[in-house]
Amino acid sequence: MIRQNTKDLAVYAKKALEKKLVPIIEPEMLHGGQSIADFYKHTKQVLVALFEELQEMGVDPECCILKINMIYAQKNNPEETGRMTMQLISETVPKNIGGVVFLSGGQNEEQATQNLQAIIRENQDRYRLSFSFGRAIQDPALKIWQGEAKKVEEAQARLIEQLELNCLALNKKPR
Repeated sequence: MIRQNTKDLAVYAKKALEKKLVPIIEPEMLHGGQSIADFYKHTKQVLVALFEELQEMGVDPECCILKINMIYAQKNNPEETGRMTMQLISETVPKNIGGVVFLSGGQNEEQATQNLQAIIRENQDRYRLSFSFGRAIQDPALKIWQGEAKKVEEAQARLIEQLELNCLALNKKPR
């Protein structure tokens, strides 16, 4: 199953590049409560297979964005997440990848932001890294809003605050 999924991602990447589009390759891995060591091992298997398929298809990784999960435990330890995630990337991802963006992967907003900060520190500018959080940025605002018109401004302010926290984790300012 891993081989077929990674082959499909490589075919997609090749077709996107042929149409002059930047492929965003997302070999989604679900945490499922496994240990951090198992999560690392399973994610590594997928990434190794993915880059083998990309190479076989003649896809230049410099033209691609890799959208992946962080390597984390249910009980959050940002330093461990940063170390293990960057170890995984350095062992499996070509240095010339166009960029790597991280999913929040079911983490709450605080955990996702702390882990992103730790990954950025551990990276030391070796790879182009960013985030692609949906839930971890939107959830706090949605909890405030709850469909009530009178709460729109407060929810928008919370959304901007959460986005700013993640941009600060990258040492970037939001637009």
